[in-house]
Amino acid sequence: MGDRMSKQAHWQNLAQEYEVQMRPWERKSHQISTWRILLMTSALITAIYADQSDQSLVFFLTFLCLSIFAYFVTKHQKILTRIKMLKAKQEIAKKLSHRCDDSWRKETETKGQEVQTENPLGDDLDVLGSQSLFHYLNFTKTAYGQTCLVKQLLEGEERISKILDRQAAIQELLDQSDWWMEFAGSVACFDCGQRITLNDKKSSPWFPKWFIWASFTLSALIILLLLLGLLHILPYGYAAVLILFHLIISFAIRHRCGKELVAAGDYVRILKAYQPLFVCVKKGVFQNELLKQLQQSAIQGQEGTYHLQRVMDFIAMRHNLFATWIVGALFPIDVACVVRFTKWRNEYGQDVESWLMAVGEMEALISLSVLAKVKERWCFPEFSDQKESILDVKEGVHPLIQEEKAIPNSMKLHDGTYLITGSNMSGKTTFLRTLGTLSILARAGAPICAKSMCTSLMQVLTSIRIRDDVNAGISTFYAELLRIKTMIDRCDQKQPLLILIDEIFKGTNSADRILCAKTIIHRLHQSMIITVVSTHDFELCDLEEDPKIHAHNYHFSESYQNDEIAFDYRLRDGRSTTTNAVELLHMVGISSLTKE
Repeated sequence: MGDRMSKQAHWQNLAQEYEVQMRPWERKSHQISTWRILLMTSALITAIYADQSDQSLVFFLTFLCLSIFAYFVTKHQKILTRIKMLKAKQEIAKKLSHRCDDSWRKETETKGQEVQTENPLGDDLDVLGSQSLFHYLNFTKTAYGQTCLVKQLLEGEERISKILDRQAAIQELLDQSDWWMEFAGSVACFDCGQRITLNDKKSSPWFPKWFIWASFTLSALIILLLLLGLLHILPYGYAAVLILFHLIISFAIRHRCGKELVAAGDYVRILKAYQPLFVCVKKGVFQNELLKQLQQSAIQGQEGTYHLQRVMDFIAMRHNLFATWIVGALFPIDVACVVRFTKWRNEYGQDVESWLMAVGEMEALISLSVLAKVKERWCFPEFSDQKESILDVKEGVHPLIQEEKAIPNSMKLHDGTYLITGSNMSGKTTFLRTLGTLSILARAGAPICAKSMCTSLMQVLTSIRIRDDVNAGISTFYAELLRIKTMIDRCDQKQPLLILIDEIFKGTNSADRILCAKTIIHRLHQSMIITVVSTHDFELCDLEEDPKIHAHNYHFSESYQNDEIAFDYRLRDGRSTTTNAVELLHMVGISSLTKE
């Protein structure tokens, strides 16, 4: 607890430090704002006086005031950027401080809540939605970062080698706390969530090549005729006719060219928003290969954005009246713009999404490292390459439970069936969610809340929050059957699985429930499968004597102090022998028939 408190104190102190660092910059900002007003006023006064007095020296003072004003505008913008970054870092430090206790639940969080997924883990393990694991970990801001984080939490990696690479990458990011905060601050300042719709195929301008050559040839001919006119070799009339013809063609194709160049504006708007993130990733000094690959993509993104900006500077001439009428009369601006943008898109367009995904992957990595930033007890799981599935957790806790309140539990599982019994509110469901949450974090390469953990690479399947569907005519019991049928189908594929079922078949009567539960448990009992089932039906505990299963029994219990129920949330061997439903009736003020 002491380390945890020191972590919270660290983030609180860091937030205060950023506040202190902001003050001199805010003072400078106010001072420059005052100077800008004075300079603009002085420029206006000197301009009026110079106009009335006809003194050229005063015009020089006006020009000097405007020059200094322009300098202060540039300097002020840099100061405002610095203040914005410090404020972003301060907010990040506060968010990390809030994650050391339960105050993070008060934050308004919408990202991740709108994600639609058919994966039951999103709901069963509170991966998505309000006050979810995503909410707790999320330090992403880009659309690609959100997608990457959700995918890692719900799907994880398919190979142990990739998971170990991600663990090493996250550990290196944890070691570089200054860069971690710098990148997180840059992400927090990001203000563009758009995606780019990409055309993976190379394209050509909508007009044929001969038209391009003809346009530039006509431009060269016009310039030649003007030079001959200047030399009095030919009259200007020849050039004038070609200029008029050139302007007619230019205005005829202008609208179509504008449509072609709309995509350029979309690209530059999004890539300019990503530019600070590219720059920040480029500044990192990494040893991990995964981080180096992401960094290389960011460097390419920065280079591609630079070249696109040069194209956009050229395209900007199309919106200049002088360029449209004067330069456009001599030079095919629209044709040149389309050609240059098409060349850029053919050279870089197919790589743009990989640049943005690299930034999103980096966002996901810093988000997955959050537990190590705020928790006292954490570790990176080890992975077993044994043929049988194993899950060995020592002192594991659920990451969303306040650390000082969380009760650690240990459990060593291998291929087989495990039954967990216990009274209401004793901790069965929370324990199942803990096993599932630690497993999906492990599969994502993230640190977990445990003293240690060794696990096989298993997919997690759950049946915890089952809801009926009135429109489809599906009852709770039938919905659970459909969920478990999916589990059986996956078992038949002979893949390592961790199956978690909470209060199996609670939607039907006790006789049918016990019969169906035994049938399903027998069906799920296969090699490479770990099945953990919580139940109130003590009859299922008899499966411990079933020679085909030899199920393992564990339980949670309660005690009574001064006529009140107390739970210690400790997992114990064996079956439960107590119930507490009647006592819970009394706790809420309802008398039972046996007590009347």
